[in-house]
Amino acid sequence: MTQRLANIIAVLSLIIMAVLMIGSAKHDSLTFDEKAHIAAGYSYLFAQDYRVNPEHPPLAKDLAAIPLMLGNFNWPQNSPMWTKPYEDISVAWWQQFDLGNEFLFKSGNNADKIIFMARMPMIILTLLLGIIIFYIAKKYWGHDVAAIATFFYAFSPDIIAHGRLVTIDVVAAFGAVISVFTWIEFLKNPNWKNVFWAGLAFGIAMICKYSLILLIPVFIILTIIYPLIIGKKVKDLWPYLGKSLVIGLIGMFLIVWPAYYFNMRNMPQAKINFDANINLRDHKIPIAKNIDLWMLKSDAFRPIGYWAYGVLMAGQRTLGGNTTFFMGEISSKSWAGYFPTLYLIKFPLAFHLLCLLALIWAICSIQRPWFKYIVRRKIDWVKNNFELYAMVVFVVIYWLTAILGNLNIGLRHVLPTFPFIFIFTAIGMNNLINCDYQCLPKTKKIGKWLLIVLFAWYGLSTIFCYPYYISHCNELVGGPANGYKYAVDSNYDWGQDFNDLIKFVEKNKVYNLKLHYFGGADPNYYIPDRIKYYNAKESGPTTGWIAISANEMMGGMAKPVKGYEQNSDYYKWLLNYQPVARAGYSIFIYNIPEK
Repeated sequence: MTQRLANIIAVLSLIIMAVLMIGSAKHDSLTFDEKAHIAAGYSYLFAQDYRVNPEHPPLAKDLAAIPLMLGNFNWPQNSPMWTKPYEDISVAWWQQFDLGNEFLFKSGNNADKIIFMARMPMIILTLLLGIIIFYIAKKYWGHDVAAIATFFYAFSPDIIAHGRLVTIDVVAAFGAVISVFTWIEFLKNPNWKNVFWAGLAFGIAMICKYSLILLIPVFIILTIIYPLIIGKKVKDLWPYLGKSLVIGLIGMFLIVWPAYYFNMRNMPQAKINFDANINLRDHKIPIAKNIDLWMLKSDAFRPIGYWAYGVLMAGQRTLGGNTTFFMGEISSKSWAGYFPTLYLIKFPLAFHLLCLLALIWAICSIQRPWFKYIVRRKIDWVKNNFELYAMVVFVVIYWLTAILGNLNIGLRHVLPTFPFIFIFTAIGMNNLINCDYQCLPKTKKIGKWLLIVLFAWYGLSTIFCYPYYISHCNELVGGPANGYKYAVDSNYDWGQDFNDLIKFVEKNKVYNLKLHYFGGADPNYYIPDRIKYYNAKESGPTTGWIAISANEMMGGMAKPVKGYEQNSDYYKWLLNYQPVARAGYSIFIYNIPEK
């Protein structure tokens, strides 16, 4: 394609993406994590106090709170949820959600206005990442690859789903992309200008998501390999390693230190010490905990110490796990097949078919004998395709860490790798489109139309899923209507369909609804006189109008994995009834007759 056509495809893709994100952001009610993130971001800018949600870094929350500072919103600064410390870790963790509920729904604020305003910076950053992907792909692989990669990104249901929410996953993808490619530029040309830009990008990545600390081993591998493959001697590694250390110092002291200092400068030292001692008291690495507690007491290192405190908390959470439903089972431990399975069922089927075609072409293009060819050419391949190799290293390390970890609450946790996967596939598609068909000339026309159909299928499947992007699942499992049978939580049910439940209640004049809801919205804010809290685990079977979030329902029907000792069959009685409706895809509505 021409460069002009590539530009048009990219621009149109991002415009459609913006329309889909803005429209669906207005449709979706508050999701579970947003309740804490929005309140946390507002408290950072309003009070310069980081006591809320320290297990996540500040960038996404700060961005979301910027437009809120233009409004005249009430902050519950006298609430016990803000002022009272708790020694019970589980209570302290829930405190952030209770505070978010007070800020949004119980302080006289317009909750829907706050939610939409906070989501707008997320949408802008998601679109900005699309532009960056286009620029990077064009620079290294040409405008054809850039247009295809941007198309894949813009029509990804998962990117759209999480790119318009006040969460950290697409922000983490942003940090990963800019950091990986500025590091590549540093390795290819290690002048001080590239050192500086790589340092800034690394610092930004560190305040996006704590899991991006995995960039450090990735960069160590790349920094050792690159000089060797371009013919330098072992002694030539030292200048690279020395400048890598400078990059790290630039990122930590020019980005991380100021970011944390600004967000926590009014936080009382006593509160810092109390929270850190409570949250880290059972940490598995005592020396790391003790060093961090020392830094938190130092005026010079306190901001870096608070960043490290968040890293240690995130590590604890990953190792500790979370109660999760997956394919009919429930467990507090992880499944090795969790992330691969969700990748298979949540990405559009057309994308998988395009990847398969690219893979088949790549295998067929390998010279024979293939083993000798790969061994002979692998070093040359890395040298000539170092950008691609760097992306592979990041994706492999990130995915392996996720699979081997103990936290299975959403495919979004590997979302920072998606832009790289889109670029991989775009490169394969471009090679396939431009390959030599002399051996099979009749297949060129067939292949052309097949690719057109698959690309159209990919884009249209995303458009037709509007506005239910969190619940999106592909045709392998029967679409979003059946996705709840495989996984819930942020994969399917994050509370986003509560607005549809309100419409159902009002339309059908339901005045006595028993509700078991998983999400961020406060039902009493929207329909205060029509609902009653209900949980079959506590109350047993019931009759009348019942609405149950898929996350709660599947947790009460699942088969417990060995070692999971909680009751998990309290909603099996609903298998005898059919729901009369669903709010969106994620909230099941029943009308159980009196016996």
